[in-house]
Amino acid sequence: MRHHDRPLDAASLAPRWGATGRGPQPVRWDRVHQVRAAIARGDYETPEKWAVVVERLLAERLAG
Repeated sequence: MRHHDRPLDAASLAPRWGATGRGPQPVRWDRVHQVRAAIARGDYETPEKWAVVVERLLAERLAG
């Protein structure tokens, strides 16, 4: 079973810190399901997303 095939429930995920740093944020289940569906369809990863990842990795590597 791949990780995105497993069912999720509130007990399976710990609260995450939001990007604002204001403390734990609730799981956005609608977004979780949207992303899982895109992964299942095979259209979650795009050339644009890969370009951002490569850029961030290179910047991190050069800064470190």
